[in-house]
Amino acid sequence: MYVWDKRGQRYLDFSGSAAVNFIGHGVDEIPAAMAEQARKVEFVHSSQFTTPIAEEYAQELLDFAGDGFSGGAVYFTSGGSEAIETALKLARQYQVEVGESKRHQILSRCQSYHGATLGALSVSGNKRRREIYLPMVREFAHIGIPYCYRCVHDCSDGCRNCGLQYAAELECAIEAAHGSVAAFIFEPVSGATLGAVVPPDGYLQKIAEICRQYGVLLIADEVMTGMGRTGRNFAVEHWGVVPDILVTAKGLSSGYVPLGAVIASKKVVDAIAMGSGAFLHGFTYNSHPISVAAGHAVLAFMRKHALIQAADSTCAGSAGHTLARTLETLRDLSTVGDVRGIGLLWAVEFVSDKKSKQPFPAEINFSAKVASTATKRGLLVYAVQGCVDGTVGDHLLIAPPAVITAEEIVWAVQLRASSPGNTEFDGGISLGKVCKWHVPGITVCRSRPELQPGSRRGSWTGWGIGLRQIRYIARHHASAAAASAGGRRNSTLGRRHFSRSSKAPGRGNARLARQPHGHDFSGTDDGPQSCYAGGGPDCRGRFGAPEALEAGGLEFIGERPTRSRH
Repeated sequence: MYVWDKRGQRYLDFSGSAAVNFIGHGVDEIPAAMAEQARKVEFVHSSQFTTPIAEEYAQELLDFAGDGFSGGAVYFTSGGSEAIETALKLARQYQVEVGESKRHQILSRCQSYHGATLGALSVSGNKRRREIYLPMVREFAHIGIPYCYRCVHDCSDGCRNCGLQYAAELECAIEAAHGSVAAFIFEPVSGATLGAVVPPDGYLQKIAEICRQYGVLLIADEVMTGMGRTGRNFAVEHWGVVPDILVTAKGLSSGYVPLGAVIASKKVVDAIAMGSGAFLHGFTYNSHPISVAAGHAVLAFMRKHALIQAADSTCAGSAGHTLARTLETLRDLSTVGDVRGIGLLWAVEFVSDKKSKQPFPAEINFSAKVASTATKRGLLVYAVQGCVDGTVGDHLLIAPPAVITAEEIVWAVQLRASSPGNTEFDGGISLGKVCKWHVPGITVCRSRPELQPGSRRGSWTGWGIGLRQIRYIARHHASAAAASAGGRRNSTLGRRHFSRSSKAPGRGNARLARQPHGHDFSGTDDGPQSCYAGGGPDCRGRFGAPEALEAGGLEFIGERPTRSRH
């Protein structure tokens, strides 16, 4: 879950880099598989040979993609943009092979992103990434996209009706093209450009129906959402949709090597096999043996450790479920307009006014400031701007690896204090709301900031403690923890560093102690008291002497006085 910079600063990877890493960093099995393959054969060109590892992995991916891809084929690339480019050309060749040579247009959606190559940019709707290259790009029609937080239709029915209205735009675009549309490409759940927007029920089903009706291939861009990220093998499974071509990358190798894949259905493969017999396309490094060995090892690791189940936000106790519930607590902040997502792909959209949903001016670059401040505090998030109209609109993309723990999720969301220019954020978390987090097993013990320096006792009654005036460290005392938890060690705690600043008047001390699962200090008045959500004692815990902390399995390292902020 962590990466370190050259200074030794540790960062919690709360965005999976760019929604790439799914299995965690430093998994030994992956480089071991790569080295083993390199000792056998490091590279052969796909025009001359195939390799056992590519054949085996391709079949596993076809099985992983489901019955709809039985009898299909896989084309491996070096990443997502290459894979999208491949899918576009494959769709065009399919139409030529079946006698529809007039079909060449690829329809897509506004506020989408499909890659950095010119072909991928032509079907992308990301205004900022496209605009300077538009003179070089072949333009096709872009239709509207369901974005329920800012929907232009009547959403009183939970967006189902408006989803069908957006789907109707596809039918209109196909008819307006007079038989020249080869395919429609879409992200089942919006990626970074719009920020984890989940489509309303009925929308994707209607899209698929329209494509079948008009002989248009359906291409699902699952570069970001595939390989377990949303709690399913591929996101389209949430809506029972089977595309003709499925594109994946990012989580395919979890970032250990550059790797992408185009998974084609039997219908597409047979059209070429019974026609010209060859796909007129190729890259030097497609199906690179070492890359596919890494992908093969990643899939094995995912299955062995049930990481797709861990990402399922509908499964109680999973990382996805904890992330969903914990992020929801951000909705009460004045600068948070929307929290949306599924599985382990979420976004937090910022607004300057909640009632009107007014975005921040683009020149403020609000999300980048949030991300920059979070990085200084050891948290990596993915800042994006332009979700409203391509220019304004700020959000963070949250996409941690599936190995993240509940404690790490709660710690990361505590850093909601990272948002700049807002008193709710500058002052840190609203301590009176901490117990509403509903994440069992996480204990936070604190003292009230208005106490005089030197005082060791106090309780929180709603004061905000923020991030710069206090520095304190709590360390898990392994032997005491093991004894208290029945011999079980919690290796996720380790040494923690925390910083907070104070909104409260006066001066005082503050300390924080994290306690491993199984500890309960509620029986002592002087020791730190547990703060469990949903049924546990409230946050009015008390601090005693450092000896009391150590007796409870925590080692008190130090404290620093807070200062008032007016």
